Amino acid sequence: MTKLFKYILIISIVTYSSILNSYAQDLDILSDNLDSLSISNPKKALIIAKKIERLAKKNNNNSFLLQAYKTQAKLYYQKNNYSKSINYFEKELKIEELNSLSANLSEAYYNLASTCLKLKKNKKAEDNFKRSLQHAKKNNQRDLINANYKALVIVNEKNYDYKEANSFIKLLLKNSEGNFNSKINLYKKQVIQQKQIVRHKSKLLKTKQESLDTANIKLVKSSETINFLEEDTVRKQLKISSLNFQKALKDIELKSTNEELKVEKRFVYNLIIGVSSISILTLLIFFLLQAKKKMNIKLQQQKEEIQKQKDSITQSIVYAKKIQQAILPDKQVFIKNFKEYFIVFEPRDIVSGDFYFIQKVNRYIVFAAVDCTGHGVPGGFMSMLGQAFLNDIIRKKEVTKASQILNLLRDEIKTSLQQKGLKGEQKDGMDMAICVIDIQSNQLQFSGAHNPLIMIRSGRLTEIKADRMPVGIHIKEREFTNHTLQLQKDDQLYIFSDGFSDQFGEQSRKKYKSKAFKELLLSNSNYSMSEQKDKLIAEHQNWRGSVKQTDDIVIIGVKI
Repeated sequence: MTKLFKYILIISIVTYSSILNSYAQDLDILSDNLDSLSISNPKKALIIAKKIERLAKKNNNNSFLLQAYKTQAKLYYQKNNYSKSINYFEKELKIEELNSLSANLSEAYYNLASTCLKLKKNKKAEDNFKRSLQHAKKNNQRDLINANYKALVIVNEKNYDYKEANSFIKLLLKNSEGNFNSKINLYKKQVIQQKQIVRHKSKLLKTKQESLDTANIKLVKSSETINFLEEDTVRKQLKISSLNFQKALKDIELKSTNEELKVEKRFVYNLIIGVSSISILTLLIFFLLQAKKKMNIKLQQQKEEIQKQKDSITQSIVYAKKIQQAILPDKQVFIKNFKEYFIVFEPRDIVSGDFYFIQKVNRYIVFAAVDCTGHGVPGGFMSMLGQAFLNDIIRKKEVTKASQILNLLRDEIKTSLQQKGLKGEQKDGMDMAICVIDIQSNQLQFSGAHNPLIMIRSGRLTEIKADRMPVGIHIKEREFTNHTLQLQKDDQLYIFSDGFSDQFGEQSRKKYKSKAFKELLLSNSNYSMSEQKDKLIAEHQNWRGSVKQTDDIVIIGVKI
């Protein structure tokens, strides 16, 4: 009996462990898709977030549960369902408070307060902004401190507490490190608030004075009315008696004609009701048409204003694209030093967070494919920063060891972005693959941050793995690995960002994946480099169809 019990216990433990592992795998898979779906398909993202919530509760996994609450709060906020958004922000806060994550608490309280403000729950919004401010000060989160000061100014203005609003403007002014114009604007705002306090007090005094004057006038009129009523009461009583007598006489006369009048009255009433209904309906239609006409004019004006703003912003970004293209390296270095080559450079937006780099230093050819954090304008800023640092390290300092280039670039990024590994700070950086070829010995050095090198030799594909860390701040930083290998004639080398493999397809609604991308490179390897480029672009367009491009794309292929 004891042995049987032991066997049952062991089977139960193994079964429970397998269930937990299954839950954990499901959570990892769902979590990986959640961020991208939040942008491309919010409706599906909401369904996945709810599923993560259920699995996380079963698995008692607070980390995934926190992600599910945050995502649902954000998605309901975007749908203007602020009540549900508040509910999930409050659930998120319970977990944050349980784990005493002060830096996260400040942001969570701020999000909750902002949503309360949307529902005009000013008191609750003010309380949560103050809690967020308390945690932000504890963690020295300057941007969040200023954001809370601004929010508390708005809340107190809505409550007509201009004195309190003015006190937060003073704090914002004291805490501001902006330019001269920003401080002047804050001083102007402070003066306006002081004027508002004076006007508010004057308005209250004026209202009180008018109330007193009105009360006095009413008292005088009441006194006169009482005297008049006392004298008039007797006259009215006599008049009432006379009227009652006259009414009795008229009632006798009216009885004879009452039946005839009923028919006539009924006809008149029906006529009046019909004419009135038509008139009211006509007026209602007229006013509705006028209101619609005014609304259309207003909407047209707003549309034109928005279009002007959009055109202005687009012109600025297009100009930024010209600057970014101007600092990209000269392709003549590829032409002079490789048998064949191609570059696929497809920004998702007008400006790109991906870029390519090539430079000849003495007997070495250095080229890289770089994927910066973000895309569009933020990614464009990071790419220009990366270009400048690589030029300094390779061209000026003449560093030609692949891993050492990545180590120095990481130091430059951490210093420029003031990354110290603190909780809540930005984790911006770069994923990249860099190659250094010695022209004399035909030896290749490779080093990668997340992104690998693909080499195709005699119809066989070899992948040289990258280090699993970015060029930037990381939890477990170490020196980047320097791979070396001897090149042969007709070797084909490929380095790239993850933009192609991360593209969602129109038919499958899934990513292209790196395995399919490597198979595509191998199947195209018998073609010339220019033909390979055309086939890559055509495959990407066929795969995504009408789906928007997911990320920036850069691919470099060279033939030795």
